[in-house]
Amino acid sequence: MGESEKSEGKRSRRNFIVAGQQAPAPQPAPVPAPAPQQPAPAPKPAIPDKFTDDQLATGPVKFSGEVGEISAYQARPQFDAKFPAMIIIHENAGLLDHFRDLARRYAREGYVAVAIDFLSRVGGTGQDDRDNQIRQSRLKDTEIQSDIDSTIRYLKAQPYVKGDKIGITGFCWGGRQSLIATLRSKELAAGVPFYGFPINARPSETASINPIDLVPASTTPILAHFGGNDRAIPQDQVDRFEQALKENKKDFESYTYPNAGHAFFNDSRPQVYNAEAAKLAWERTLAFLAKKLKS
Repeated sequence: MGESEKSEGKRSRRNFIVAGQQAPAPQPAPVPAPAPQQPAPAPKPAIPDKFTDDQLATGPVKFSGEVGEISAYQARPQFDAKFPAMIIIHENAGLLDHFRDLARRYAREGYVAVAIDFLSRVGGTGQDDRDNQIRQSRLKDTEIQSDIDSTIRYLKAQPYVKGDKIGITGFCWGGRQSLIATLRSKELAAGVPFYGFPINARPSETASINPIDLVPASTTPILAHFGGNDRAIPQDQVDRFEQALKENKKDFESYTYPNAGHAFFNDSRPQVYNAEAAKLAWERTLAFLAKKLKS
């Protein structure tokens, strides 16, 4: 009986409810506070069509060539974007300030511009123009073209370069080398030689490539500038070159500036500079490159 009483007592305590009292309603679970919102990423700045000097990254660069380092001066828009590129080949006195200035001019127009020192193989451009010319005259066409190919590879490897939109330009000695590169390379999208010798009148061990012979197999669009008073490049050579381009149905433009002589674009040489011809040639160059490299 004692065991039954203990069991009954437990039941009565557990089931005891005060008369008229309701059980408390269940409380809803607490709603968690919303996570703090992350600020939206700042929009990237719009890429302008033209750039000011304070928007450029400029200075010397070095990269690997066939027989060692190649030195160059580079100028480019300092934006997180890809841009077309221009290779600049200097005259026969080496990489002088005029060509560094030209690289900056191209960069202000929206190009990655690399002005190569083609005397890199023989110690680089020095202070004596005549010594530079002598050392440069000993370089072979094949060596120069190899260094151009190395420059193309360097540009293609840069994250800020459109690898399929690389052009080349050159002047005098560099005009001929840029013309050869334009006619032989399949990696270039445009070539703009200034008073580049189209016919190799005196083949030699160093000057072994005849540009006009490369025309049939060429694929790169060309814009060629010549001076009407250029005694170094006879008009009949220009005519033969243009005729070869026409006969082979190449994509080209060619202009001869009647009152301009050799090196008419170089504003650092007042004895040869022709401001009117240089201005028109620059306008035509930018229009041509916009079609070939920016479209």
